[in-house]
Amino acid sequence: MGFKKMNINCMFSSEKDNWQTPKQLFYDLNKKYKFTVDLCADDYNKLCKKYFTIVNSCLDKELKGEIIFCNPPYR
Repeated sequence: MGFKKMNINCMFSSEKDNWQTPKQLFYDLNKKYKFTVDLCADDYNKLCKKYFTIVNSCLDKELKGEIIFCNPPYR
């Protein structure tokens, strides 16, 4: 994969815990895996049409047949 230089300063900030995966990284991975669902997202940082949030959790959902992308929140 040919990753472009990313601004990684935000990755070491504890200002918030819902950082979006850098789009170029996601797009490069998605070319290969063709994700169908984003498991840890919100209405603003989702990267797939189908996604789950802290309110609409994936933990009790049937995910059979889905190709899962997950960049969990972190601090």
